Amino acid sequence: MTSDIEAFAQLLQQGLVTALAPGLPENVIAYLAVYVPVRWIEWTIMAVLILPGPVYLSEWFVGTGRKDRLWRLGGIVISCLADIPLIASLGGVIPVGRFFC
Repeated sequence: MTSDIEAFAQLLQQGLVTALAPGLPENVIAYLAVYVPVRWIEWTIMAVLILPGPVYLSEWFVGTGRKDRLWRLGGIVISCLADIPLIASLGGVIPVGRFFC
């Protein structure tokens, strides 16, 4: 017999899966629209912490050069690839939003 909290959590999870899985193309577009910009910001912060010397505000958004931009894009790709086990564990549902909370 499950407790009320477990039953509620299971109901919530089923509702989220139903709400998130209507169509794969829409989920992929939503995932990319949400996570690519967020991860650009995350990798920008890491780049600023790693780069020597001062970094100007304009360089925050576009990078200091080609290598910096490629490093950030590579980080985004790695971060997205790291989500594949989670996506697989959810049965192919692409989570969008605060799914780790």
